[in-house]
Amino acid sequence: MEYKYLIRGEISLVEDNPLEMGLDTCVGIIIYGESIVGASHGSIPEGMGSGYENKLLIVPEGIKKLVSLIISRKESKQNLKAIIFGGRGNEILGVKNSQQAEKTLEDLRIPLIKNFTRTPTDQIVRIYKDKFEVKAPNFPHVYSREFAEMK
Repeated sequence: MEYKYLIRGEISLVEDNPLEMGLDTCVGIIIYGESIVGASHGSIPEGMGSGYENKLLIVPEGIKKLVSLIISRKESKQNLKAIIFGGRGNEILGVKNSQQAEKTLEDLRIPLIKNFTRTPTDQIVRIYKDKFEVKAPNFPHVYSREFAEMK
């Protein structure tokens, strides 16, 4: 299967091909509703992002832009939910990115259904229209869940 790799500072909707992100201190945010799934790959906490042309590198900016994109596709904001990944916990930058993702979702009133941040290892995340998978590179187990199961 061919994946669309989401680089730092990029947002995308899951359309023809599933998305994939490699995360260390960056945070990956999945926002999903009843009919649409999207993701943001943020790498810089707010306040540390001056001088960067791509404002979507800044965690809150990427989340807000993704929400706007999803709503522009006729998904109701009341239906949106989020899952976050990455933000490696043994790095200050990872913790700050995780905290800002959590706060931005709270400010936008988007429920955080599952939090996979602050882990001691990198993560590979794959996002499909109906499910996601997360895996640590050196571990054989893949955690996979369908969005419909996430309450």
